[in-house]
Amino acid sequence: MVPQAPLPLEDVARVAEAVASSHAEGTRNVYRLAWLRFEAWCVERGRDTLPADPLTVAAFIAATTNLDGTPPHPKTLSVLTSAIRHRHHAVNLPSPTDHPGVVAALRGLRNKRGVAPRRQKLGLTGPLLAELIAATSTDTPQGVRDRAILTVGYAAGFRQGEMAALRL
Repeated sequence: MVPQAPLPLEDVARVAEAVASSHAEGTRNVYRLAWLRFEAWCVERGRDTLPADPLTVAAFIAATTNLDGTPPHPKTLSVLTSAIRHRHHAVNLPSPTDHPGVVAALRGLRNKRGVAPRRQKLGLTGPLLAELIAATSTDTPQGVRDRAILTVGYAAGFRQGEMAALRL
């Protein structure tokens, strides 16, 4: 293999700029603050941050609480572990957040808090709309109004709250 010529500095600078822009500024700030939180926790306990031991990461997320002492929301834990993963990858180290022990600790904390993954609700389908309209009486002004609300709401793609906010 023939030795390669070094890349010009301007090429290296463009690559560095592209890599630095791989996350939005807000994400970079959140990761920086999360990393500082992890770093401070490690310093208090005499633990290494880079590379971080999986047990250290698991202990950190298990010890993390809100200011009022309650367990944090799973999204907070996700941000913390993402920041740790990002910092390790930035210096070409394997992430301890992928360790089965860390993954199990995260799962346990989510279960402890009682937060199930959110599943998107299905929208109103045409056959169900037809069923609802058929079950609505046309003998009263309220029935006619209800049919109109259902039909307009379906055609406009309104959400439940938008339907409830209609004033007729």
